Amino acid sequence: MIKKNLGLVIILSLTAGTAMAAPYAVSGDSIFRHISVLAHDSLEGREVGEIGEWKASQYISNVFKNAGLEPKGDNGTYLQSFEFTKKIVYGADNRLSANGTPLVLDEDFKPMHQSASTFFNFSEVVFVDFGITVDSSEGDYDDYRGKDVTGKAVLIKRYQPDSTVNPHIDFTKYGSFTDKINNAIDKGAAGIFFYTPPDQDDTIPSFGPTRVTPKEVPVVLLRRIGLERLGIDLNNPIIASLEGAI
Repeated sequence: MIKKNLGLVIILSLTAGTAMAAPYAVSGDSIFRHISVLAHDSLEGREVGEIGEWKASQYISNVFKNAGLEPKGDNGTYLQSFEFTKKIVYGADNRLSANGTPLVLDEDFKPMHQSASTFFNFSEVVFVDFGITVDSSEGDYDDYRGKDVTGKAVLIKRYQPDSTVNPHIDFTKYGSFTDKINNAIDKGAAGIFFYTPPDQDDTIPSFGPTRVTPKEVPVVLLRRIGLERLGIDLNNPIIASLEGAI
């Protein structure tokens, strides 16, 4: 289950209003004053969707108004509302079994922000290594080559290949979760499951509130500890089935 909140973004026009008595002067003192206000502890970090963000938006709106800038936001203001995902709330029915063995939420697996809320039962799970397809103009590399993943779940290794193996390809351009998810969907995958190689960090960095749009397929991180408990070889993982609800 994904909880959505409304955020605010400052919108302005660079056209000065007719009521402006004198040009707005930018100085070292004015910049320091604005930073001091916006960085003050009372704004509590200005987290999106929280009172500190609202205070900051009101302060910036007043500065724009005093500068004579024409508002171009919602209802004649300097603000424009938008939806964003503040946090993921796991429902009581979140569950996952791999090879018929139940896994523990958070400890063994973690639904990702991009995941659909859905039921699934995959009897075919295709390991596609790093799940990367390089643009033909940059090199000849495709982890999906010769593999039919249409309607199936794919198991994808996080991060990217060792650059020494293909030194002429910049794999960092293809190694993000977003890139790999979009590539898997383009290839026809009906479920996307990530896992972390033995030599890499198995955590997912927290980026705070985000505007990630959920996909129409389940997207899940299989934690390394859970796979090891199942006796799965992380260098050549074989998973026969994945069943559950996200």
